Amino acid sequence: MLLQTSGGAEVKETSISLGAYETINVVCFRFSITSKIKNSRILKMAQQVVLITGCSTGMGLDFAVTMARNEKYIVYASMRNLAKKSELEKQAGDSLNKTLFIKQLDVTKEDEIISVVADIHAERQRIDILVNNAGFGQFNACEKVPIEKVRKIFEGNVIGPTRLCQEVISGMKERKSGRIIFVGAGMGLVGYPFNEYYSAAKFAMEGFAEAFAPIGRHFNIWVSTLVPGPVKTTFIENVKMNDLGAFAESIDADADEETKKLAGNMSGKMQKVIGSESQSPEDITRLLLEVAATEKPHLRYATSEAMKKLMSGKYVDVTGDGVVDRMCHILS
Repeated sequence: MLLQTSGGAEVKETSISLGAYETINVVCFRFSITSKIKNSRILKMAQQVVLITGCSTGMGLDFAVTMARNEKYIVYASMRNLAKKSELEKQAGDSLNKTLFIKQLDVTKEDEIISVVADIHAERQRIDILVNNAGFGQFNACEKVPIEKVRKIFEGNVIGPTRLCQEVISGMKERKSGRIIFVGAGMGLVGYPFNEYYSAAKFAMEGFAEAFAPIGRHFNIWVSTLVPGPVKTTFIENVKMNDLGAFAESIDADADEETKKLAGNMSGKMQKVIGSESQSPEDITRLLLEVAATEKPHLRYATSEAMKKLMSGKYVDVTGDGVVDRMCHILS
């Protein structure tokens, strides 16, 4: 049945069969182009599809659980080892398999990157937000680190995350919409002794984000990095489990005594900073939600006043000497 309203809209009542279960009546509105309401915008905001890496513990887990509880998001939470998914499943609660879905994804394995992105596109036709959170740490005398471990650090912190970006960028360009959020580190802006390879990898990630950001904005793809300092997570324990070295324990037995002393000094100072300046994963999550919801987010966000101070000191001093002097003081 077709009716015309005084406002110029046609109203049609249609019956739709739902198979063997039931038939429902649907009222459809078709507005005339000459209608008084032709300039009205009737918008139904679709849920945004989010892919997050490194969700077995810490920040990634909190990102996934918190975003999945927000009706704006459908979250695909990925992790390298699905044997560690129990805590995420527990915290997800009623969101599990409704707005939170768990995927296996090792960012150092290209076949898994391709497969996970393809699966999400098949299910949802898009990925709106990519949160690159997964990464590996290191604390060693640089000359003692086997080159295969160096490669692993770069694969986990740079090559894998940027390869994942490659898989999602084309779709974002086509839709003229997208967000890519990197979880960086203070060590990606200021180099820390005995973290040379981790710092170098995070510096590279920052460089990628900064270089792609202007191109992304042309396509309405907004790139941001979150720059946390120490966060109360299992990251340090994961460093040990990944056999990449952790604090003074990791300095090889044949390192010279002076290097061992410097490593001990640095380790002690870092432990104090971790104890006094650590943020909770929830602190970082609040900022992530802000960045995800901001129409035109910044390229870089410090997550604490301590990180803002660290960053401002580096960017004011164009020579870089101040950063080196500060680290020499920490080592002494």
